[in-house]
This record gives sequence, structure tokens and C-alpha cells, in this order.
Amino acid sequence: MIKLDFQSWLSPKHAQKISWILIAFFGVLIIYQLSTLRLRPDGLETQAPAVGFPIAQNISYKELFNSSLFGAYVTELNENTVKKSLLNVTVVGILVAGSNSQVIIRAANGEERVYRLNDKIPGDAIIKKITVQGIVVERHGVLESLSLPKSELNFEPVAKPLEGD
Repeated sequence: MIKLDFQSWLSPKHAQKISWILIAFFGVLIIYQLSTLRLRPDGLETQAPAVGFPIAQNISYKELFNSSLFGAYVTELNENTVKKSLLNVTVVGILVAGSNSQVIIRAANGEERVYRLNDKIPGDAIIKKITVQGIVVERHGVLESLSLPKSELNFEPVAKPLEGD
């Protein structure tokens, strides 16, 4: 029976050998990863794999460099930076739940659908923010707002008690 003494492997005598083995191992891994990396210069197209996740068809260094890898930054919004939208849609209802917020929108043809952040709504606008008051959409690079219609509360005057009896 072979007895393994792990503490002897941690001694200075073996530590240098182990560190060289680890450096060689990670070096081989890095070389392998770099050899499988395929970036195409401008204008060359890539083929989508037959099975697996779809990939973009035109990948170039320029597009990769100018893309928003971690999403687009939306600045702090106020009424001065966002104009009222002229889209032919109506906000019917809003459910605010953080990143799971939803909005019900009625299109011009009367069809109502539920949308979430970054969904495209009729009129080629993309939902960027959902608040209790309404939504902010981006259409043709411009931020626009759609508000939830406010119906005024009409209170009847207090009924006077009947006199008599």
C-alpha cells in the first residue's frame, strides 16, 4: 500500500516544482483559449452554427469596439429632457415591480398587450423606463414619455337630510 504524505509536498523542496507545473498548466490553457478565439476584421462574415446559440452574422472589430457591452446608460430623466410622445398608443395600466415592471398598452387598432423593459411597442419605440406615472420610450434615438391617463374624481355634493316627519 502506498502512503501519500501531502505535507511533504508543501515543503520548500517540492514547492518550486509544483509552482512550475501550475505555471505550465495555465500557460497551456491560455494558449488553447487564444487559439480558439476567432475575431474577424471588418467586412468578413461568420457562419452561424447548426446547433447551439445564434450569433451575430456581421461581427467586426469596429462594431465590437463601439458597442455597449454592459447595456446603454440612461441618464437621470426629468421633464425638461423628455418630451411627450406623439405615438398613437395609450397606456392602459402599469405594474411597477423593479426589473419585472410591466405596462399594458392599447394600440391604435384597439389591441391591448403587455410589455416589459426593452420591448418594442407599436410605432418602433423601445421601452426604457417604467414608472408609476407612465413610461419613457426611445424612438429614433429620442426619449419620449407616455403617461397613464388620469381620470379626475368627481364627488357629488353631500346629500342633505330629508326634512319633515
